[in-house]
Amino acid sequence: MGERMRTHRAAASAIMVCVLMAPSYGMGAAPMAVIYETDAETGSGIAHLERVPASPKALRGLIAMYALQAGGDCDHHDELGLRCTLTTALGLGSQCSDAQLKLVASTFPDAIPIMNWSRMGSGGKAIAACYEAPDTASVQLTWTLIRMSVRGDTVRVSANASRLDHADCSFDVRFESVYRVHGEVAEQLSSRVTPKDWAGRCPSH
Repeated sequence: MGERMRTHRAAASAIMVCVLMAPSYGMGAAPMAVIYETDAETGSGIAHLERVPASPKALRGLIAMYALQAGGDCDHHDELGLRCTLTTALGLGSQCSDAQLKLVASTFPDAIPIMNWSRMGSGGKAIAACYEAPDTASVQLTWTLIRMSVRGDTVRVSANASRLDHADCSFDVRFESVYRVHGEVAEQLSSRVTPKDWAGRCPSH
């Protein structure tokens, strides 16, 4: 079972978290910095968070919110819990740690955007939305591609996730969202979800 899950993960496109930065007065194409990627063959996660701008501070909490709700190289347990590359690289310890939950809750003080369908009844609470499934689990939601652009106080994120469900049903989902950031706080302005690329023994869709 574990090998099958690793094969499924490796077959997914390389995970990337990208930040497109441009000055608010610029109209040209924004440069891209890859801050997280996964080796397509081994599935090992590589974080480049030193490329994330220090300001606005809400960017770190925004990335932590994505890391909270889906997996990404979550294949190592220690005495403190499950280790996922992106969460660990943010300096937040194990997946769904108190530090991660507090950062996400302070970045979204009203309610966080819910991206995991199994957590839709969480009421937007960070602790109820945390994802703690290892990469060998029979049901998974893992990020495969995340892009982010920042222009002034507007942040646009296009995030692709791969969903593996019971009975070998798998499909990809794209979350396209727009946020407004104010210092250490972020607010979602709009969001669109597009399921795509269904495979395996999935129910009618």
